[in-house]
Amino acid sequence: VFENSTPTNPLDRWLLSITQKLIKDVTDAMDAYDLSKAIDPIVSYIDQLNNWYIRRSRRRFWKSESDTDKTEAYQSLYHALKTFAKVAAPVIPFITETMWQNLRINSDPISVHLADYPVYNESVRDEEIEFKMDTVQKAVSMGRSLRYQYNLKIRQPLKTVEFVTRNADEKRVLLEMEES
Repeated sequence: VFENSTPTNPLDRWLLSITQKLIKDVTDAMDAYDLSKAIDPIVSYIDQLNNWYIRRSRRRFWKSESDTDKTEAYQSLYHALKTFAKVAAPVIPFITETMWQNLRINSDPISVHLADYPVYNESVRDEEIEFKMDTVQKAVSMGRSLRYQYNLKIRQPLKTVEFVTRNADEKRVLLEMEES
């Protein structure tokens, strides 16, 4: 997708990294003939793609000017969706075929089921960025849970919020992302 470079936006790097993780996890489960174990990463990936990447990239997709950031966002999403279609094709053949028909270009195989299954590329994985996003997602989830528990609206601004963790790496990430 990005021939000789990596995307500049951390969300794009994260998406490409978890896409490689999806390939690895599903391939490992399929190689072990464990179909039920192959489904969990697919479901998790759909959730991550929809509820994290796309929601946080909306402004990038919809901004009027075409710049590198917008192009990288579209390229990352396109690559993720095509890869997902190939990985999930053995499990959800009809949905992935419809996705493929909407995403394919003339040089692509006519069917997702004729496309080569993706091969895991460890060099694209960025476990540090995966850890950072996972930490932020846990913090957001705890915040939402507390808001629900105390009947506070999601869009209602809070004066302050404090997270406590014993994990020094999580603390470092949360402090780093504090202003984001």
